[in-house]
Amino acid sequence: MKIKISMLCVALSVFPLLVQAGTNNCTINEQGFQNISGEYVCTTACSAPGFGGRAFINQQGNTLKFINGAGSVSSGTLTPYGIWVVDWSLNATVANNCQEIIFSNNSVWLRK
Repeated sequence: MKIKISMLCVALSVFPLLVQAGTNNCTINEQGFQNISGEYVCTTACSAPGFGGRAFINQQGNTLKFINGAGSVSSGTLTPYGIWVVDWSLNATVANNCQEIIFSNNSVWLRK
């Protein structure tokens, strides 16, 4: 009996962690698109020298404005299938519960 109760206690203590791990941090804006607006840090293949260049995404509905660590600006569009970054001629995907943007040139932006 003690073993069954101990196993139940362990299961109950782990359950909240499993629920939290599955939580989707993506919020949806008024137009029905994922909200990816905010400040990011470039972690891979950054345009600015070195690791950790600050980057920003401004969003109005599905219309995006990207500013990378080097200060370069591009317009973009968010679709149900991903992101088109117009002026940089890149595709991108939203990953890890809206915490990462992964670009087709292998750059990765992590939300701050």
